[in-house]
Amino acid sequence: MSVVKWLLYGLVGAIVLMVLAIIVLPLVMDNEALKKQLASRIEQKTGHSFQIEGPLQWSVFPWIGLEIGRVTVGNAPGFGDEPLATVEELDVKVALKPLFLKQVVADTVFLRGVRLNLVRNSAGRGNWEIFVSDEKEQGKKVQKKKTPEKSGEPAGGGLVLELNGLAMEDVTLRFEDQQKDSTIEIRDLALDIGKLVPDSPVPVQLWFGLASTEPDLNLKVGLTSSFSMSRDWQRLDLLDLGVDLKVFGAGLPDQGLHFELTGDLGLDRAQEELRVSELFLSGPGTEISTSLKVTGLDGQPRVSGKLDLKQVNPRELMQQLGLALKTRDREALTRLSGTVAVIQEGDTLALKPVSLQLDDTAVAGDIRVLSFAGPVVRARITMDDIDLDRYLPPGSEKEKISPPGSASDREPTIAATSQDQEKGEPPSFDALRRLDMEAELRVGGLKVRNLRLQKIVVDMSARDGMIRLQPVQAELYDGHFSGDFLVDLRQDTPKFQVSKNLVGISIGSLLKDLSGKEQLIGTGDVHVDVATEGLAESMMTRHMNGTMSFVLKDGSYKGFNLAQAIRRAQAALAGQEVAADQAQKTDFTELRGSAVIRQGVVENRDLYMASPVLRVTGKGKIDLVRKMLDYQVTAKVVGSLAGQGGKSGDELRGLAVPVRIKGPLDKPSYGVDMEAALKAGAEQQLEKKKQELLDKATEKIQDRMGGQLLKGLLGQ
Repeated sequence: MSVVKWLLYGLVGAIVLMVLAIIVLPLVMDNEALKKQLASRIEQKTGHSFQIEGPLQWSVFPWIGLEIGRVTVGNAPGFGDEPLATVEELDVKVALKPLFLKQVVADTVFLRGVRLNLVRNSAGRGNWEIFVSDEKEQGKKVQKKKTPEKSGEPAGGGLVLELNGLAMEDVTLRFEDQQKDSTIEIRDLALDIGKLVPDSPVPVQLWFGLASTEPDLNLKVGLTSSFSMSRDWQRLDLLDLGVDLKVFGAGLPDQGLHFELTGDLGLDRAQEELRVSELFLSGPGTEISTSLKVTGLDGQPRVSGKLDLKQVNPRELMQQLGLALKTRDREALTRLSGTVAVIQEGDTLALKPVSLQLDDTAVAGDIRVLSFAGPVVRARITMDDIDLDRYLPPGSEKEKISPPGSASDREPTIAATSQDQEKGEPPSFDALRRLDMEAELRVGGLKVRNLRLQKIVVDMSARDGMIRLQPVQAELYDGHFSGDFLVDLRQDTPKFQVSKNLVGISIGSLLKDLSGKEQLIGTGDVHVDVATEGLAESMMTRHMNGTMSFVLKDGSYKGFNLAQAIRRAQAALAGQEVAADQAQKTDFTELRGSAVIRQGVVENRDLYMASPVLRVTGKGKIDLVRKMLDYQVTAKVVGSLAGQGGKSGDELRGLAVPVRIKGPLDKPSYGVDMEAALKAGAEQQLEKKKQELLDKATEKIQDRMGGQLLKGLLGQ
């Protein structure tokens, strides 16, 4: 009986104490003294003033609660008079009885009128940091020891949490960075979370606006979802997620940009797995969906998933973002779709397969990152036909067909590259030096700067700052191209080596598409082997060294009639005039030569051209730095010029006529070297006279000797 009695006494005592606490505690508690004590303690620890300006109200049963009016946290010294933080109202209540059963049952937590003003000054210090005068207090650090969870015990040690709701309204968070002269502010934040009960869906709503000065953007964000958690906190789900985003800012349409995001997210801590299911993003010209699964969260994470570009209009999206996008073809960059499968594990990433459709071009392949250190990349890409000219900026017809170094851009190019591009801080190639890459590219057809290629093969390797493209092969203009390109980035100034072979190329068609001018016609082979260094055009030209050679068959050079120039030279010698010839071209059966390139100057000494009536040799220099030409060809008539638009011209046979070609590369001048021509003509006339005298002397000698021999034979 004594035990029962003491239990009854204990129970009655507990009830009495509880009643006394409920009735007496609010009466005897000096709230004002508590406010002052709390403010003094916080200011002592942080250096920030703390003041509870509103009422402080307590409740004990059946809820242990605290309701606080306006609270102000003062700013740090040197950051102005505006408070660091203010809270207009805070209301928190926890049920008393469930606490004895290790259950936390909280009423709706209400927070209103929050203003948080964060500033980082020009010295890099923030006003949220602790400012105390006591060095000992400043040096103290409170370290909380983590209590390891027992194996098999739920998170929280079996503690059960139930929350009737969380409500926040009229919340403003502002961050000013004086170092970067930028400000970010979250305005009118409101959060409403329903009753939080394990294994039951909880509605969630969130709204806020965000304003930024760098960049100049304004966002309006609305989020709705249904949140659920398991009783042991091992399973968390965010279902029926819906995000509504509106973007406003400089360069954007007045009505802004509108994006919507939907999907489901789930976290399973027991299985160490995160799932993103059917996440769908839609907006201006954009429809993207993705599904991802992340496993091994507590160890070696592995990500697998799929990205599906339903339909994206890059042109519309960029225009909506205020980015100017101008291409020669207005239909270019209007259709992008495809799928990409993603697998990431540890230090590796695989995009396999990749399937994209850009306008009318299909792209497929796979990309593997074997290690992000470097990185180490392996790739294989194939595409059918692509016209890159569609994506180039629009320009006049003159701009499209003018060859490099034309009169329209010759002087500005030299000035800009020599004075601007070669000065200043050189670019860093550290990332490319670390790159370890093996890639294969196969293209069915390509059009670039009006140049057309088919069956393109490019293999690329990069290692230790050496980037090499070998082989580079393509079919073009009835012939074949092969090349070897090497880029050496081991030093600050990059070096380039290029070896190219064109075999069986229709030169006329190639030049017509490339430059718009079909000056040279024929089928032939071209070999180029050059090296240079630098990035600016003028620097690369000045440091160009190497060799080249060419052989052309059965063609012609348009714009200059060599036979006509010879007839004019002959007429000038005779003091006569020659009518203009309508056919301004020079035919040949063979044209060949070689050249040596030194510091951007191309020198040729063995030009040879053969035609049925002419033999032409030439030598001279082409200065690529100054874009000037100084060349001389010597033509010799070996047959009748009638087939070249003139009369029989047998009297010109054997005459060698030098022709000088000088001036800018894009518009050289042609003229007969009259001094050399007169000298050659005089020498020819002298030789002709000599031959005539020799023939007459020979004839007389033969006649005289023949007569004497005849008399001797007759015995006279």
